[in-house]
Amino acid sequence: MSFKYYRHEDITQQLYIKLTKFTDPKMLIDIYDDKTSPIATFVAVVSLESENRSIYKSSQVLVSIPNDSVLGCFTTPLCINDLDKDITIKIEIFSTTSSPNIPVSTTRLSLFGEYASKYNKTTTPVPGHMLRQGRYKLVLDSETGVQDAAYYDEIFNLTTNLEKFDNKEYERIDWIDDKSVAMVHKRIVEICTECNLALIEVELPKFSLPVKYEEIPYSDEPREMANLGYKLWIVPDFELINQRSNPMAEQFSRLDRVEAIDSKDLRPDEETKDLLSKIICLPDHNPLEEEQMALIWKYRYSLVQDKYALTKFLHAVHWENHEEEKTAIELMHIWEKIDKEDALHLLSYKFAANNHYSNNVSKGISEVRKYAVNILKKCTPNEVSSILLQLVQALRYEDYKDSPLRTLLLQNAIENRDIAISLYWYLQVESQGPAGIVTDQYVSFFEELKRALKEKSNETMNIINTQVDLKQRLLEISAQIKKSKRDTSNIEKKKQKLRTLLDQYGLRSFSEKVPSFLDTYLMLLGTKPEQSTVFMSKQYPIKIGFLLEDQTQEYGMLFKNGDDLRQDQLIIQIIRLMDKLLKDVNLDMCLKPYNVLATSMKDGFVEFVQNSSTIYDRIQKKQSLGNYLKENQANNPDITDTFIKSCAGYCVITYLLGIGDRHLENLMVDNKGHLFHIDFGFILGKDPKPKPPPMKLCKEMVEAMGGENSAGYNTFKTKCVEVFLQLRKHCKLIVNLFYLMIDSNLSGMSGNAIKIIDKLYDRFYINLSSEEAEKCFLGLITESVNALMPQIMEKIHVWANYWKRI
Repeated sequence: MSFKYYRHEDITQQLYIKLTKFTDPKMLIDIYDDKTSPIATFVAVVSLESENRSIYKSSQVLVSIPNDSVLGCFTTPLCINDLDKDITIKIEIFSTTSSPNIPVSTTRLSLFGEYASKYNKTTTPVPGHMLRQGRYKLVLDSETGVQDAAYYDEIFNLTTNLEKFDNKEYERIDWIDDKSVAMVHKRIVEICTECNLALIEVELPKFSLPVKYEEIPYSDEPREMANLGYKLWIVPDFELINQRSNPMAEQFSRLDRVEAIDSKDLRPDEETKDLLSKIICLPDHNPLEEEQMALIWKYRYSLVQDKYALTKFLHAVHWENHEEEKTAIELMHIWEKIDKEDALHLLSYKFAANNHYSNNVSKGISEVRKYAVNILKKCTPNEVSSILLQLVQALRYEDYKDSPLRTLLLQNAIENRDIAISLYWYLQVESQGPAGIVTDQYVSFFEELKRALKEKSNETMNIINTQVDLKQRLLEISAQIKKSKRDTSNIEKKKQKLRTLLDQYGLRSFSEKVPSFLDTYLMLLGTKPEQSTVFMSKQYPIKIGFLLEDQTQEYGMLFKNGDDLRQDQLIIQIIRLMDKLLKDVNLDMCLKPYNVLATSMKDGFVEFVQNSSTIYDRIQKKQSLGNYLKENQANNPDITDTFIKSCAGYCVITYLLGIGDRHLENLMVDNKGHLFHIDFGFILGKDPKPKPPPMKLCKEMVEAMGGENSAGYNTFKTKCVEVFLQLRKHCKLIVNLFYLMIDSNLSGMSGNAIKIIDKLYDRFYINLSSEEAEKCFLGLITESVNALMPQIMEKIHVWANYWKRI
């Protein structure tokens, strides 16, 4: 088995150590002499030791308890490639009121472990001594603390598993996790109190791959050669053991690239042209091999008229080489201008301009990102809105001191109200991320956005404030509804309580208009308590009926408190984008992409689709889907055509996006025939059910079309192929949008993110001709219709829901 990793000797980044926060610091507070002071102040000193010898000691930094920010950040003079595998971090805490030369508490952490598991792009453990990355909780004890090994083992196991959970190394099961995590935190505090301990959280640099300390032991033991009769010393070849290439070959390759610096007249022959064309057609997210990079570099001047070749050329540059960097930037500016989907790739982590995501930061990389932003400046406000979610994610890869993307987004927000409102909520969510430099940057930009809007677009800021105020009131109402959470028999009382609270909070009529969270063109005048209700679910989501300027129009939103809606928000964004791409070529599939907005990592709004119900509800009422369509046909003559089109559109889209956990309770249909999907907890190929079919196409849906031998079903298959072939043309855009989300901490992106993106790319069958892709896709439809396992799982799902309800 092969593993991808960095060698520590190749990383020149300086080692920094950040102390982020204390957990249950009662032990330290008790030591503090000045009991009258509301804040206990201590001094922290960080040292690096190797074989009990100090090789670095920081200056003293004051830390306070309680604290609302990072305690201290220590940048050492040592680079990663300077470190030995037995190096240890030592953290000492001194009192400011007594015995200033004697630490009141000490803790240590070895920098290299037997294996490490905190990586951005892989969860595969790599054997050997691995550099620790990310955050760790360390025990601070004192002379009065209980020295019980069992307690230390327990707290170590608890904190280790909590770190793995935070890093999404464990599969999430929401109904268990909420209680389990709270119990773990509670137990940690109990142990700290019982044993007079405290915890301090340490943050270390993170890299896109594991960082391995490689040390090949040298053996001087002679080995006897039986047939020669004498002993021979075997000296290991370190170049071969480390799988390094021939130094002479490396030197030749470097010289070849240097000689090619001015090869402006060099042109490829037909065979080389074919090879270059194949390289250019490779997916951008997969790394190029050295030979491919050398070929692109050699014939770069012959490629400047091919806009699709620029991303491959920029991947082929050795950015640490200043001559190549200079040449690359000059060529980039005369290259044929690229499209926005390629510009999005240039904003990904592959071209990260900060040390948090890359150990190869250079001026050239910053120029590449600036170039990409200049391409995006040509986008219309609607185009910016359609990719705004990913642009916010791309901010994490920017140069934190000089970010052209940040400037672009700020300018768009000032000029466009809708972009400003969306950007506000997206930044609000990212500002609640895990403590660290990335979240700090989002917080900084969030504050800058609010200042800029207040100074240059105060009307927009006032509108946002009305939304913030309304959301806060709904949050308080929801919290009161959830108070008696365990009482599931009292749902009617909860509904009545909701209606009463809406009146008590003065929400029947608003003092000023509030733009809808989900459609800013709709102005909300107040709520309709009589049309508001509570749903029987784990988090008790509330549906609020709203009064609009057009009082004949019914409008409602679900407010979910306790659910992370970011993944649903992402999928709906992509579905809406796909819908627009199809409509641009007059392919209206009658899709119903309702709106979703996450207003924090734990709450948000979902559009309530009027006159809709699940397919499961129709079956429960002893009504087939076909009969339901016929009953509503009088008012909607095209209802069957609408149903067939929406079925085709969603079958293709859910297949491409790998939407999992499909069952009759998350398939919905309205009285006009629009079929649509809800609840996107499993995406990009993940599914809790065994052997899921490529797409959700149940017998009820086929029967509603007229059966497998009907004209309606043939129309369905024809429409599926049309949609699939059209969306194939936009594969690069869709893949790059997901590629920008790989560090978003969404559950759908957990695990090996590059492998997930590979599978997404493969579903488009880009390597096949249109005819071959069409044949393959028709085979997937047949496979989905005839799949037996989904029928079995559907029955199990129905039984499970039955037992839950009784």
